[in-house]
Formats: sequence, structure tokens, C-alpha cells
Amino acid sequence: MASDSLWQKDLLTVCPWMDRYLSNSTLLPLDNALLNSKRRSESIRRAEAGNIEWNRWAREMTRLRVAHPDSKAIQFAATTDWQAASFTETVDLAGCLFPGSIQADDAIFFSEAFFTGIEVYGDFNLRNAQFSDRGLWLDQAKIYGSLRLNRAFLGGRVELRSSVIARTADFAESRFAGDLWATHMRFMGPTDVSYCRFRKDAVFHSSWFEARADFTESEFKSAAGFEKCRFDNIANFEGCHFHQKVWMNGAHFHDAARIGSARFRDEIKLDGVRFDDAKASDEIDILQDVQRANGISTV
Repeated sequence: MASDSLWQKDLLTVCPWMDRYLSNSTLLPLDNALLNSKRRSESIRRAEAGNIEWNRWAREMTRLRVAHPDSKAIQFAATTDWQAASFTETVDLAGCLFPGSIQADDAIFFSEAFFTGIEVYGDFNLRNAQFSDRGLWLDQAKIYGSLRLNRAFLGGRVELRSSVIARTADFAESRFAGDLWATHMRFMGPTDVSYCRFRKDAVFHSSWFEARADFTESEFKSAAGFEKCRFDNIANFEGCHFHQKVWMNGAHFHDAARIGSARFRDEIKLDGVRFDDAKASDEIDILQDVQRANGISTV
């Protein structure tokens, strides 16, 4: 390929499969399906090769993205495409760098999925994804875009401890068959946990919700933990069904807390909970009534 573009040569060194799709540093108007298919197969191959090969590619792609932020060809190549992929073996990309967004909608993980300590310079999309009972580890991660894990099925333990989500965190309508540990999280954008089903414990201990947190109509079959959580914006628990104990010790609601139509079937722990909003008196009364009724609500 004739070209005197140094960065284009660098890109082809990292992604040689793009050779036929480039002309004078511009993506050719070829069959988009063919181009996307090639990127997808390369993304899957790198994931199966492991984190050493992955990070070798990711470091070079990050350097190119920083040096040429307006290049659509580089942006395209930096995106990880796992859409509708099936991973039969363990995916271990702990500590890996992702120079662009991750598109993993409808992906299926038949074994463990380890993403501990990853950094994602874009969105992480896992809509309609399926995870086996071997579990998902997304702890200590930094996602500089949105995390979209809505309408997903999570068959095993889910670890989200100490992660940061810079934009939207969307878990709406997902089903959690194992324990969820989302402790010490920082949710910088709106968080949607509405219409979820938690079969086992769901623990958000010491997490910080900087924007609206919506748990509307979610069902907690086992214990739910919100101890020492900080809610800077509206926290909506309307219509939630808590089958077992709810822990809110030390939680701080800086804005409105909407709890009125939630159903509680067991004890609520409220030691040290704080409601700053002047209109929160109704919510306080509701929770205290549940406490006085030996943890059983008639709602």
C-alpha cells in the first residue's frame, strides 16, 4: 500500500488486518459487514490469547489515539468487538487496558470472566450478555464511559468492588443468580438498577452514588446491603420487594429518598442513617414503622 503517512504505517504494524481497508489514512467505503467481521474476529482472538498479547496491542493503540484523536480509522481499530461472541474457556484480561469502547452485547461467557483492574477508555456494553455460574469479576476497574449491563443474565458471583463508572451505569432488568458485591463503588453518572431480580445477597456497602440512583421495582430475594452508602441525588426504591434483611446503617441521603411503596418482609437496620431532604419525614416514618413491627411490613 503506497502511503507516506507515518501513523498509518504504525497503525498497520499494530493492526495489519486493516491494510486492505485503508487508503491515504481513510477507511475505504467497502462492505461494512466485512470490515466489522474482521475487527470482531481479531478482538476475540486477542481475548483468547491472554493479557500479555492484549496489553502489547493496547499500549500501541492508546499511543496512536492520543497522538491522533481525530482519526476515525484509529478510533475504529481501537474498539473491541465481542458482539454475540461465545467464549467457551475462561476469559482472563485482568489488568488490561482497553483503548476504546467494548461492544459485547449478546455475548455469552461459559466460564469465568476476569476483568479485575481494567481501564476502559470508552463504554463497556454488555446488554443481553449471559454469564455462567463461574462468575464475573469487574472489580477495581475504571470505566471512563458508561457501563451497560442491562437485560443481562448473571449466573454466578458478580464482583464490582472498588470500581469507578464515569458515566451511566445501567443494570436495568438484569437477573442476578449469585451474590452481587458492588461495595466501595463510585457511580459518577446516573445509576439504573430498576426491575432487577437478585436471587442472593446484593451488597452496595460504602458506595457513592453521585447522580440519580434508581432501584424501582427490583426484587431482593436475599439480604440487601446499603450500609454507609452516599446518595447525592434522588434515590428511588419505589416498588422494591425486600424478602430478607435490609441494611442501611450509616447511609446518607443528601436528596430525596423515595421508599413509600416498597415492601419489607424482614428487619431493617437503620442505625446512623441520615436524610438531609426536608421532605424525607414520610420515608423515615415508614422505615421506623417497619422496625417497630418486628421487621414485618403490611405494605
